[in-house]
Amino acid sequence: MFLAGLGLVEFLALLGALAGLVTLPYLFDRFLRRKIVSSLRFWRASARPPHRNRLGRIREPLSWLLQLLAGILLLLAIGQLHLGSRNDFARDHVLILDNSAWMGARSGQSTLMEKAKVAALAYVKSVPAGDRVLLALADATVTPLTAFEANRETIAEAVRGVGPGTTALRLEEALEFARRLQDLHARQPGEIVFVGAGLLPGSGSFSRRELPRGLRFIPVRAAGENVGLKKVGLRRQGGRRDEWEVYVAARNYGSSARSVDLLLEFGKAPVGSRRLRLEPGKDQESTFPLRTRATGLLEVRLLVADALDSDNSAVIEVPASVPAKVIVYTQQPALLRPLIEADLAVEAEFRAPAQYRSRDKNVITVLDRFVPPEHPAGPAIWIAPPGQGAPARVKQVAAQAPVRQWGSEHALGEGLRTQDLRLERTQVFEPVEGDIVVASVDSGAAVLARTTPARHVIFGFHPARSTARFELAVPLLFANVLRWLAPAAHGQQEVLAESGGAVSLPVGPDIDAAKVKVQNSAGGALPFSLNDGVLRFFSATADTVRVTTGEREWTFSLTLPEVGESGWEPPGTVRSGLPSGPASSGSPKGLWQALALAAGLVLLLEWLRYGNDRWRRKPGTDSSAADEPAREGGSAA
Repeated sequence: MFLAGLGLVEFLALLGALAGLVTLPYLFDRFLRRKIVSSLRFWRASARPPHRNRLGRIREPLSWLLQLLAGILLLLAIGQLHLGSRNDFARDHVLILDNSAWMGARSGQSTLMEKAKVAALAYVKSVPAGDRVLLALADATVTPLTAFEANRETIAEAVRGVGPGTTALRLEEALEFARRLQDLHARQPGEIVFVGAGLLPGSGSFSRRELPRGLRFIPVRAAGENVGLKKVGLRRQGGRRDEWEVYVAARNYGSSARSVDLLLEFGKAPVGSRRLRLEPGKDQESTFPLRTRATGLLEVRLLVADALDSDNSAVIEVPASVPAKVIVYTQQPALLRPLIEADLAVEAEFRAPAQYRSRDKNVITVLDRFVPPEHPAGPAIWIAPPGQGAPARVKQVAAQAPVRQWGSEHALGEGLRTQDLRLERTQVFEPVEGDIVVASVDSGAAVLARTTPARHVIFGFHPARSTARFELAVPLLFANVLRWLAPAAHGQQEVLAESGGAVSLPVGPDIDAAKVKVQNSAGGALPFSLNDGVLRFFSATADTVRVTTGEREWTFSLTLPEVGESGWEPPGTVRSGLPSGPASSGSPKGLWQALALAAGLVLLLEWLRYGNDRWRRKPGTDSSAADEPAREGGSAA
């Protein structure tokens, strides 16, 4: 047994005070007593009244015991005596508060989040004093904010600091998490209480059928309609540095069709607009062209008033288009100008060999039949290097040599399959360990590539002087070389604004996982998986994530809220709303009513036995002496 309303020290202090108050009157003579003597003449008055010690033994001990027993019973009733052990009956409850993106929607004059916090605080107040509560937040992940806590103010302070997140609710995972918490850490499992809108992605159904025991759902609903942006994308169009394609996907989450205006602004200036007709529960996609070489902010807005404002606009940064710089050292610039300037991702400058500088590592150096005294420090293209000082050893010079094999397994030979190319005159190089043979003739390598100390490609023939310039393979090969030497300028780049949580990105089946990097805005690596050409990673908060796979780059601005599409309807076995009584279904049995009734009966019994005599007895009378027979010659004094 235990006292729910009093501690042990408090109970013992009150018990001592009660025993003293009940016992003290029984230690005094409460009435004047009457004596019968034989004659007054034998009575001699004393000069000083005799001292009478009023303290003595307890008179009427049964009355004292009954009153003391009644007081103890009343004290136990006040202390709320319960049967069993306090730990056996105290329950541990898990309170799950929905902080998904939809909780930021307005309902009347307040948001759903504000209403949910009021309901959560009301539930905490209804929990019995001996029970503990653990508070957890649920959106795409489950985040415990407290341990199992008996201090109600600690729980209330944690509830007041909660705000809506940016991802949708995964309720099934949250309930499973709460069940495991109770199994592992609860003294006695109590209720699992979910407070929120219960708006789930997809169909809203659970994959598993069983719900946790003791589940309670306190719904917080919004009746407003909502239209929002699902995704905004930006990618280069046609390989040009100044042409972009903007992709916008919007969704109507409501139950009726809506017509809304879509507006695009770049640098605060309108660059596109369209009126969309959105059917209920459907997505609609739109594309817009954007032409700019400057960096800036692109804002996409839906001009609509609805329940949730945060999904009506998205802002993404248009990256600057930085071309690859190429310096060509040649005596005949007209020969190479068509090959190089056809690549829109490069910016070429033509110089005479006498103007050569080797210290610039940030440019691609093209050496047309010219061997400088010092090799380039950065990437370079060597075209038919003559004499001593060539970067590769020349075995021989071949004439009318057909190309027998292309290094198509490498990016330099991508798309090259022709067997009809015949080189009028070409140098044949002797490769060393680590070299890449891009094109080979019968006697050896006609085009060679190496990666140390920088990327260099060596042509044994001039691509624009012989009849090879009329073959499609030669400009395609030169384009592959420029792309390999400047992957950043040629890489496909996309900027995407979408919601956080689990993100899936199709990257193709040929991507090497060792070259993939997924980094957040702080530069930290995020874990990812790559299966069947689809890269998946997870981000539970609004952040900027950069994904690179070597020659391609994606920038994710995970700022759009992820809104659920269907409300969860619990089965009839799930309790709903705030509890009308104590939330602990297994609360211990209280005895205060029985104890108070027993104390009243004991007082009544004491009164019936002793109260009537005290009521009839007058002051100055003594019941024990009144019944004594009068002695002969005696008189009453």
